[in-house]
Amino acid sequence: MKLYSRFILGLLFVFTISLVVSCGDDDSPTPEEVIQEDEETTDEEGTNDDADGDTADGDSADDEGSGDEDTNEDGEGADEGDNGNGGEDNSGDDDGSSEESDDSSEEDSDTDQDGDGSNGEDGGSEDGDSSNEGQGDGGSDTDDGNDGQDDGTDDNNDNDNGDDGSDDNSDTDETPDNVPPTIVFVAPQNNQTLQEGTSIMVTADVTDDVSVANARLFVNGVFVRQEGVAPYEWGSNPNDTALMNMLAGSYELRVVATDASGNTSEEAIMILVEEAAMDDNNNDDGTDGTNDDTDCTAENVIFNEANGMVSVEFEKGNFTGDWNLRTQASGFTGEGYMVWEGNQRFSLSDRGRSTFKIRIETPGTYQFIWRSAVTIGDNGTEHNDTWLRFADAADFFGQRGDSRIFPRGSGKTPNPNGSSNDGFFKIFRSGSDLSFKWQSKTSDNDGHDVFVVFDSPGVYTMDIAARSSGHAIDKFILFNTSISMSAAIGASGNDSSESCN
Repeated sequence: MKLYSRFILGLLFVFTISLVVSCGDDDSPTPEEVIQEDEETTDEEGTNDDADGDTADGDSADDEGSGDEDTNEDGEGADEGDNGNGGEDNSGDDDGSSEESDDSSEEDSDTDQDGDGSNGEDGGSEDGDSSNEGQGDGGSDTDDGNDGQDDGTDDNNDNDNGDDGSDDNSDTDETPDNVPPTIVFVAPQNNQTLQEGTSIMVTADVTDDVSVANARLFVNGVFVRQEGVAPYEWGSNPNDTALMNMLAGSYELRVVATDASGNTSEEAIMILVEEAAMDDNNNDDGTDGTNDDTDCTAENVIFNEANGMVSVEFEKGNFTGDWNLRTQASGFTGEGYMVWEGNQRFSLSDRGRSTFKIRIETPGTYQFIWRSAVTIGDNGTEHNDTWLRFADAADFFGQRGDSRIFPRGSGKTPNPNGSSNDGFFKIFRSGSDLSFKWQSKTSDNDGHDVFVVFDSPGVYTMDIAARSSGHAIDKFILFNTSISMSAAIGASGNDSSESCN
């Protein structure tokens, strides 16, 4: 009987223990319930929380502050009230004490199984396991804080895999430069016709959206020379022999340009060089119909511009007074040079006036310069100037940087320093070297270069008047401003053709 009683008591003890255990287990969700609640939480929040897969076991209490710091650095994480650091959390008491309901403990447990560990620093719990799991006081609020972190990651990287900055870096990469340079021929013009023996100046405007590395010129497929910087021009270099004293025939001028990224482009034009006219039918009555310069005199000769250039030996002008042809000084070209040997004329007068007729076919702005020398004394600032005027040109002015001046009597201001009258500039040279050199300035102690504007094709008159005795002039040139001075001087040996008025 005693044995039977003990057996019954044992069964009652086991039953009681089982009942207690089963009562405690009733509150714990089954795995199926956890999965179902996971899916419901995902549907409610509309996002995949914690793409980095932080598990309850992996986030220890030592790491509690790291999530807040990262979120603050991103600037797009949860507010203080959502990350467990602030006192305005919706989870209830900050200390997570045992006053929490069983429901909140169940939510914490659910959150742990979801793998959405909280970074809340105040995460207390009813049992010690919670501190190891890094739980905050409220599972839902802690989840929101983590959502903020994940959302910040997604916003910054525009992806869901936490690949920090990879998309941003690809978005900020510089676009490759695939745009080639642009080439525009300035001179000569396409299909332009030139005379045999002409030397030409080739000028191209080369531009690029980044930078131009170089430009190369080819004549009929033969490489001439490479230019590395603007202005891109050929013809002034002694090595540009393909452009000098050109023979009759047709020529392709091709410029190939390369930019800093290696992109290339090319542009080509054609020019025609004709044979010089032969004077086989020269009649004494001058009725051969040709412009034969042997029939011209200093009174009726016209000097013809070609390719933006006029080049004239000074002794070919129509002179009066005490202008004399001399050859004593060395370094002149042509038959000699002209020098004023009369009295000095510091104020403008009609003595020693002479004219040149010039035909312009290419309108535009031209620079004027002559080659002169001082033949009296040893002072380069004396016996060094002569008067000059272009009365029928559209404009006649001196230029130095942004300063532009006009001759007195032209009706325009400002006027030059020193002498000027009746539309004439005083044109001088300076320096201690007294021999022939290319230099022409106006305005005392403020030398300005000299320019003329021809606004339409036609014949224009250049007037000169004597001023300083001993000022010797060998040659002058007019060149379009699309041509550099060095190129123009280099081509000055090609004298302009002449025709009769």
